[in-house]
Amino acid sequence: MYSLLMEYRANISANQSSDTELVKVAFGEVIERHRIDADFDQRPFSKIVGISNSHLRKIEAGATCPTLITVWKLASVLEVDPGTLVTEANEVVLTRKMKQSHRKPPKANL
Repeated sequence: MYSLLMEYRANISANQSSDTELVKVAFGEVIERHRIDADFDQRPFSKIVGISNSHLRKIEAGATCPTLITVWKLASVLEVDPGTLVTEANEVVLTRKMKQSHRKPPKANL
């Protein structure tokens, strides 16, 4: 029984970890798309937002998750509601999860 519980916890933890990575990447893509659509280069945009250029690169690459305050600052400079950024990232996540769930398993090599 204990081993089943540990396996269950490990599966939940692995799923949460992969979901977290997916969310970070999706949010970064949304920020990058809005920044480019607003005709900002990375460095000037990061200065206006008040974050380092390296931090912005990490956000856009999905390597880090911005704080709520940073999300608010990004949205403010991009002139969008912070909820819009989150909603768009959520749509990306849901689309990717849906595509993953419809993938056919790889064929076995016989």
